[in-house]
Amino acid sequence: MAELFVPKIIGQLGDVVVKHLREKVNLVMVVDDEVRNISSKLETIEKLLHDAERRRLKEKHVGIWLEKLEDITYEMDDVLDEWNFKIQEPKNKGTHQNARMQPTLRNKLIFNDGAN
Repeated sequence: MAELFVPKIIGQLGDVVVKHLREKVNLVMVVDDEVRNISSKLETIEKLLHDAERRRLKEKHVGIWLEKLEDITYEMDDVLDEWNFKIQEPKNKGTHQNARMQPTLRNKLIFNDGAN
């Protein structure tokens, strides 16, 4: 009787795996397109900033604008650092907990020797 259900279950599991793989591939493709788009925009911004740096000494308002932009850049960097920390925090906690639960080689040897 079980032999009738096993192929059906395997087929369903295969369908689920294929669905998840397709979703991940689509996500990667979308992210890749976004990275290219953002990279292009950043290259344009970089060119504008080089021009502004060149004009900074001659045009006072350009210098003031660049100072404000620099302040915002530092604030953004702080926000991104905090965001990355928060993202990594659950992963690090899980790793720490998993590390504590993993038996050490010493314990494995002691308990295996005692079982023999």
